[in-house]
Amino acid sequence: MRRKTLRLIVTLAAMASVLVIAAPASATTTFVGLSVDESIPASTPGTILVSSIPGCSSGTVDTLDASASPFGSEGMQFRGTKVVNCDSGDTLTFTYVARYLSCDSPIDWGRWRISGGTGSLAGASGGGFLIGNYTGGSGTACDSTGITDNWIGILRTP
Repeated sequence: MRRKTLRLIVTLAAMASVLVIAAPASATTTFVGLSVDESIPASTPGTILVSSIPGCSSGTVDTLDASASPFGSEGMQFRGTKVVNCDSGDTLTFTYVARYLSCDSPIDWGRWRISGGTGSLAGASGGGFLIGNYTGGSGTACDSTGITDNWIGILRTP
C-alpha cells in the first residue's frame, strides 16, 4: 500500500509540474488548494472549509451533472461538474473524474479541469488532482453520509 501511495504522490507532483511548464507567458499561475465538506447524496451545496483560490476564501460548491458507473470488479467511477460559488460573487466551474476501487475504501481520488469562471476568475484555466475522504457512517465508500473533498492543482488567470 505504501508503494501505491508513494507512486500516486510522485505522479501528482510530476503532472502538477507539467501544468506549470505549459502555462502561457501572459497568465498568472497559482498553486491552489480547496477543501470542501459535502453530504452524500449531494442534496445541498458543499461548504468550503479552506481555499487558496484568489478572492475565494469562503463560499459553497454545487455538484451538477453527476453520474456514477462501475469501475473494476468492486469499484465505482464518478463524473460530473462542480461550481465553486465564492462569497465575493465570482464562480469557478470544473469537471472531474474520481473513483474508488472497493466498497471498504476510505477515500476516492481523481482529477479535475477548469471549464469556466466568472468575475475575477473569468477566462481561468488549469486543473489538478483530488482526494476525497469519506465521513460519517463507517467512513467507507459504501457506508458514509459525507465526504471531504481536497482539490489541489494549478489555476491560471489571464
